[in-house]
Amino acid sequence: MPRTRTLAKEQKQQEEVIITREPGDEPEREPLPPQRGWKHDNAAGVERLFYSDRENEVYEAWFKFRDGDPGPKVRGFLHEKGYTWKPNAPAGGRWPEVKGAWKIPTNFETLSRDRLNHERNFAKVVEMMYAEKGVEPLEHSEGIAF
Repeated sequence: MPRTRTLAKEQKQQEEVIITREPGDEPEREPLPPQRGWKHDNAAGVERLFYSDRENEVYEAWFKFRDGDPGPKVRGFLHEKGYTWKPNAPAGGRWPEVKGAWKIPTNFETLSRDRLNHERNFAKVVEMMYAEKGVEPLEHSEGIAF
């Protein structure tokens, strides 16, 4: 019988918490800062970033090139895929001194699919930059390096 009384007390306490709490009683939260997720390839000089600012509802995917403007083949590929040049892209990522980025908007509803497409485009751009620079692609080792 003592257990039944304990359960009854717990239920009563939970009901009191639910009843006494009113909407809007929660403390004000600060908005999240803009998020940047990045990946880069040093040999190719290419960096891809995902930029999301929920407060301003801005969701974009960027490519930054360490050596400045990419060659005409890469620019043609980026234009074909819908990327546009954004000279005032916020600094950040691996090379914050690089000004501007090739950007494409992403939709919040299709964010996963858009990011996957951007990731595939990153692989293609890296491959094209290797060919443009005459650099052999590095072989990726399997497993986790210790």
